[in-house]
Amino acid sequence: MALEALQQPQQQQHKILEMKAYRLASNKTDGDVAEILFFTLLQQLMLTAPRSKEGWQHFVASRRCATLLSPFVAAEDSLSLLLLWGQLLRCCSSSEIVFTDLEGKETKAPNPFEGPTGFCRAAELLHAADLFDVDSSLPAWVAAAAAAAAAAAGGASDGGAPAAATNGTQAAAAPAAAPAAGAAAAAAAAATVTETLVLQSLRCLSSPAAVLPFLECPRLQAFVEWLKDEETESD
Repeated sequence: MALEALQQPQQQQHKILEMKAYRLASNKTDGDVAEILFFTLLQQLMLTAPRSKEGWQHFVASRRCATLLSPFVAAEDSLSLLLLWGQLLRCCSSSEIVFTDLEGKETKAPNPFEGPTGFCRAAELLHAADLFDVDSSLPAWVAAAAAAAAAAAGGASDGGAPAAATNGTQAAAAPAAAPAAGAAAAAAAAATVTETLVLQSLRCLSSPAAVLPFLECPRLQAFVEWLKDEETESD
């Protein structure tokens, strides 16, 4: 359905209805469908669109990609965008792009965006294509993924004992923090949701720590800093 919607944009509204029906019948969430859609979109961008800002802009506009994705990714829900970066990570973690075409034939091709540098190149092109909010979502994902990788590395080195002790300390101290419970609970809930989504975005890797080569790519680090500066200036 996702590939048909991209290759036959004039039928897109029908395909969106089919995908909504699939979501309900399969007990999926909007986020699940968005991940499937975005992964398919990335594969087609990487294989068929010219590898330039103008090429990706034209593909996204001519295939109505934003219209296709928007019913499943709320514009105001920045957290849902974290999952999309996980799909780019999934794409760039493989040496091949494998998909089934409309005739049911499996197609394989070398992945021109494999690896950390490819991830950053694709992120830059997505920013130029203006498909979704890259400016704030990529820095947020990078920061949360780095925290998840650090936590995983720490847990592996000490067997997780400090985490258990910290949780016990927090539980014991909870009654004393009752006056500030509202704000603290809201912040904790937001942090928990972010952590959960980022870990979900890293599930294509052998462990969260395997994301570090991507995060430590100098090109990505420079791009993220530039995005932060742009956000600051726009504020």
